[in-house]
Amino acid sequence: MSPSRRMLALASLVLALGLAAAFLPALLPGWWAGLALLGLLAAVDAGAVLGPFDATRAVPQTLAIGTRHAVLVELANRGRRAARLRVFDHVPAGLGANGLPRAFRLEPGARASFEYGIAPSERGEHRIGQLELVASSALGLWRRRT
Repeated sequence: MSPSRRMLALASLVLALGLAAAFLPALLPGWWAGLALLGLLAAVDAGAVLGPFDATRAVPQTLAIGTRHAVLVELANRGRRAARLRVFDHVPAGLGANGLPRAFRLEPGARASFEYGIAPSERGEHRIGQLELVASSALGLWRRRT
């Protein structure tokens, strides 16, 4: 799990308040309160476990050069909480992918699917990397890659 931009922005605000409090001691109680609140929110948000998720991809066996082909991605949330996901697929440049990344909100037990396009520009064997899901925590303070 890693901090999101939202978490970093809030931590930066608390840091700025702490720097100001170093020169204006009257701000110290506000800094302590902000620090405690951020710590509490971060801990509660990190404790809300997301997932697990299932993700599969279906790619056509043969791909004609210069022709658009559809890749089907199917997702499932096997967890007990709703999840906000961003889906990335690591497609080589020679396949000319479009329609990625995608964002979804999946309720517990829900499934979703989408297609994105690839259009090979060269012959040969192309290997698509692993599907990557980035789940945001409920308050958006943390991200988890799966």
